[in-house]
Amino acid sequence: MMPDQNAPTIEESLAKVGTKLKAEPSYRACIAQSVQMCGSQAVSQVTRDGKDATACNIFEDPSLKATCSDAINTELAQKSLDTTLCDKVSSTSKASCVRQITVTKAIQTKDIKVCAALKPPKVENTTTGVVMPPLMDTSEESQCVLQVIMTMDASDATLKDCDTLDDEMIRTQCTQSVKSRIEMEKNMPIPPKDIPNPPKNLSIPSSMINEGVPSSATSPVSR
Repeated sequence: MMPDQNAPTIEESLAKVGTKLKAEPSYRACIAQSVQMCGSQAVSQVTRDGKDATACNIFEDPSLKATCSDAINTELAQKSLDTTLCDKVSSTSKASCVRQITVTKAIQTKDIKVCAALKPPKVENTTTGVVMPPLMDTSEESQCVLQVIMTMDASDATLKDCDTLDDEMIRTQCTQSVKSRIEMEKNMPIPPKDIPNPPKNLSIPSSMINEGVPSSATSPVSR
């Protein structure tokens, strides 16, 4: 929807509100919510039209400016599939940026090894030197692998790939999906073999053409 260029200014809109109503807590809360909603809409607009994060300088609110900057930088990183560009994103959004790019790259290349970038690092005990399993959730890597397998042809997807998943629930889902696709492929009807085209310039004897046709039909008409 195009903005109304003739819309009243904020000052003009508030001037129509009585002093008593402005003092009401519920009205002030309503105005605050409206300002927040309009700010979010403005972020969406700037994100859609902005070519880089400098477009977000229009916002003085640090929260809106950060949201806008993260959205634009994430989009630029996705277009180039370059996870290093996620370094420009705030720490709270960086993980999401890396995850989106990694999954997209893995699906495009149909390579589940790309998903390993989402595996959380193992933790080493600085006292004993023993390397412990990851403390973080490993489902992100498993979910990435599952999405890649779901986009593969049935002949390329294998149960061995599912066995590599750490997340038990996703591993079960992957196994069931692959088995189902393999079974469906087995039950698909085999397409008929191509019928060879007849050789070109094939001459057919006239005796075969006239076979079964009454002689009167092929004899010259007597005049």
